[in-house]
Amino acid sequence: MVCPYCNKEMVEGHMSSTTYELKFFPKNKEEISNDNLCRGLVRPHILLTKGNLFFTGSIVTYYCTYCKLILAPVKDFNKK
Repeated sequence: MVCPYCNKEMVEGHMSSTTYELKFFPKNKEEISNDNLCRGLVRPHILLTKGNLFFTGSIVTYYCTYCKLILAPVKDFNKK
């Protein structure tokens, strides 16, 4: 993948959660469509990985060594 800021090649890797799921909490939930937000016991969020008691979730990410930026394409776990 090419970095959208500097156009240099990014390094592929992954991020994993140390507990069951990795979640993104928007600073301003109005900036994200309600269709993309999960609700539950915590405030509205976007689910990035799914895990369980025996498996921690993981997501493919790309890191730009020049910009110090991580991009994480997101699967749509939020659709029912």
